[in-house]
Amino acid sequence: MELYKEVGQTMRLLRHQKRFTRKNVADYLGVTPATYTRYESGQSKIPLRIVKSLAIFYDTNMDYIVGLTNESAPLKRDESTD
Repeated sequence: MELYKEVGQTMRLLRHQKRFTRKNVADYLGVTPATYTRYESGQSKIPLRIVKSLAIFYDTNMDYIVGLTNESAPLKRDESTD
């Protein structure tokens, strides 16, 4: 679960930078605040759809959220694959 704790730390950092509450983010994701808290604390596995939604919500990229890069800029989307 160490990876989930690292991802949760990034989620918390992004939330604080944007000055959102856990409830704000949970509502956007369609989960309960308790579920979101478990994601952020590393107590629950985070579904890929949640990571994708967070990347869109925070205008960043999934690689940044999961710790594969320090570059938080959103990736350019290929319009032909949508």
